[in-house]
Amino acid sequence: MLDVHAPHEAVHTWKGFWIHLGTISIGLLIALGLEQAVVSLDHLHERHRLEQDLQLEAKKNLMLMDIDITYFDAMLPWLLQLRGDVNALRESGATSKFVYPPPPKAQAIWLPDAPYWNSAKESAEVRLLPRDEAGMYDLVYAQQNRMKERGLTYGDALFQMTQFLARFSNLEGDESAAHMSQMTAAQRNQAVLANFSKGMLVPIASRMSPEDLREWYGLLNDAVAQLIRFRRSTDLAYSVTQAVIHGATSDEQLFKMMGARPGKEPEAAAEASAKN
Repeated sequence: MLDVHAPHEAVHTWKGFWIHLGTISIGLLIALGLEQAVVSLDHLHERHRLEQDLQLEAKKNLMLMDIDITYFDAMLPWLLQLRGDVNALRESGATSKFVYPPPPKAQAIWLPDAPYWNSAKESAEVRLLPRDEAGMYDLVYAQQNRMKERGLTYGDALFQMTQFLARFSNLEGDESAAHMSQMTAAQRNQAVLANFSKGMLVPIASRMSPEDLREWYGLLNDAVAQLIRFRRSTDLAYSVTQAVIHGATSDEQLFKMMGARPGKEPEAAAEASAKN
C-alpha cells in the first residue's frame, strides 16, 4: 500500500483546500489502483498455475485410462469365450468337454484421480477460473467419477464370480493341499483372489451341479455387461479429458471437439459411436 502525504504548506483559502483535497484523492486512487493491479496479477498467476496443475492431472488420468482400455481389450474376449464354453457345458448337461481358459495377464484397473481439482474446490481456488472453464471442469470430473463408479461395479461383479469359483477350485502354485486345509474360509478366499490374477485359480467344472453351472453363467453375464458399461463410460471420460488437453476452456468447445451436433445429446452421441 502506498502512503499518501498531504502538502506541508498550510491551507488558507478555498482554492488551496480543494487543491489539497484533490491531491489526496488522486493519490489514494493511484494507490488503490496499484494495489488492485498487484492483487490481479497474483490471481492471474495463481489461475495459470491451477490450469497447469489441471492439465497435468488430465494427462495422468489419460495414461491411467489407457491402461484400463488395454485391460478391457484383453479381458472382454476372455470373458466372452468363457461364457460361451460354460453355456455349451450347461446345455449339454455337463457332458461336453470343458477346458478352463487361463485369464489374460492384464494389469489391474486404474481409476482416474482428482487431487488438484478436489484441493481447488476445498480451498476455493476454483473461483480463479472463468465461469465457463470451471463449469467445463465440473463436467469432466463428473464423467470421470461416473467411470470410477462403473469400474467399481464391474470389480464387484468380478469379485462375486471369483468367490463363486473358489468353491470349486484347488489352489495351485505355492499353496499345498495341507496348507489350504488349515485356512479359514476367509483366508482361503483371499488366497484364491490373490492367485486369480496369476492364472492360478482353476475351477473344476465336474464338481458343479446344473444349478451351479447356471449360477456361473449368470455371474459371467453380469461381469460381461458391467465390463461393457465400464468401457463405454471410460471412452466418454477419455474424450472429455482429451478435449482438456487439446485446449478446451468451455462446455461448448469441449462438445465440438467430441463431434457433438446441436440437438443431439453429447453422451448419446459418444455411446452411439462406441457401439460402431
